[in-house]
Amino acid sequence: AGIVLDVDSPGGEAIGAFEAADAVAAARSAKPVIASVTGLACSAAYAIASACTKIVISPSSVVGSIGVVMLH
Repeated sequence: AGIVLDVDSPGGEAIGAFEAADAVAAARSAKPVIASVTGLACSAAYAIASACTKIVISPSSVVGSIGVVMLH
C-alpha cells in the first residue's frame, strides 16, 4: 500500500511549502508516495511533489519552476 497525491496547482505561497515537502519525505520513509500530475505542478506544488518517491505526469502536464528566495 502507498499514498497517491493528486497534484494540480500552479503553486502559490512559499510559506509552508517546504514544511509540507518534509512531511511527504517523512511519509516516504514508511511507504511509497506517488505524485500524480494531470495538469499543473508548478512552484510550491512542484516542491511538494519533488519530495515524493515518484512523479507520474500526463503528456500535456506542466511541471517545474521551484522559486528561489534570496535576501539581499
